Amino acid sequence: MKKFGKRLLALIMLIILAVAGINIYMIQLGKEQTLARYEKEGEVESLQFEKKKQQVEKKQVECAIILGAGITDSETPGHYLKDRLDGGIYLYKKGLVKKLLLTGDNGSMYHNEIHVMLQYCIDNGVPGEDIFCDHAGFNTFDSMYRAAHLYDVKSAVVVTQKFHIGRSIFLAKEEGIKAYGITSDVESASNNYKLELRELLARVKDFILSFVERKPKILGEKMPISGDDGTYTHGE
Repeated sequence: MKKFGKRLLALIMLIILAVAGINIYMIQLGKEQTLARYEKEGEVESLQFEKKKQQVEKKQVECAIILGAGITDSETPGHYLKDRLDGGIYLYKKGLVKKLLLTGDNGSMYHNEIHVMLQYCIDNGVPGEDIFCDHAGFNTFDSMYRAAHLYDVKSAVVVTQKFHIGRSIFLAKEEGIKAYGITSDVESASNNYKLELRELLARVKDFILSFVERKPKILGEKMPISGDDGTYTHGE
């Protein structure tokens, strides 16, 4: 019985160490690849951004990938989504990216993130032809897989919250995208322990699943991000 107890304790300790190690790795990856923090409306953390924005220009990234994050109603982005959209729009207006790839959940007529994201970007001055819309980005893996394989994205700045940036970049790199990050926490900066716990477990899940071949829920036709016909025309 004592022998079983020791083995069980050793197994638990091994699991704890593995979970901690995976999370530390992804958090560190996020820190290393994050170019700037969009922290106030219309601004980024000036010292870091001014030092690093030339990196974005030199790398000539193809687009900003803005990940869906929930809507308040059929016309209004939630706090997390608004922050991501504002960060991506900032990059576009500063000329650091030429295209926006909006990726979110359009799984039902009652929950159409893409419609809200698209309209918000257009209302804030981004031309429709520079917006590509992925309606089947049901989760972070699906979004990154489809960005790489359907939109032919080779390099991108991923726009999301600080807690989510490491896993997002990890999944993008797994699909062959040269990925950098901009974290955007203006209205969504307050700690959300449920989200933090969910993300801790999601990092482990996606790390383990990276060792097996998987596909997103929905595939589709190729629409290269390098084209000049943003999916505004066929995204509705």
